[in-house]
Amino acid sequence: MRFTSEDLLHHYGAVAQRAGYEPVMISEAGEDRLVLMSVEEYRRLLRGRRVALPTEALDAETLARITLSHAPPEATAFDHEWPKPQA
Repeated sequence: MRFTSEDLLHHYGAVAQRAGYEPVMISEAGEDRLVLMSVEEYRRLLRGRRVALPTEALDAETLARITLSHAPPEATAFDHEWPKPQA
C-alpha cells in the first residue's frame, strides 16, 4: 500500500491503521521516502537481522569451527542459486 506525505499529514489515523496490518510506503514528490509499519513487524525484522563480519574479526576457535563445519544434505536444494564454475 502506498500513501503520499500529504495523506500522512491529513489522514494519519487511516494511514497508521493500515500500517498496523501491512507496511505502508510514504512517497513525496513521486518518490518513495519512508516505510511505516507496526512495532511488531519492526521487531520481527530486527530479530532476523544478521551482520556479516570479516574473518579478521573472528577468534581462532570460531574460525576452526567454521572450517570443520559441513552443510547438511538438504542444503543441496539451494545449489541452483550458486553460480556454476567456469571450465
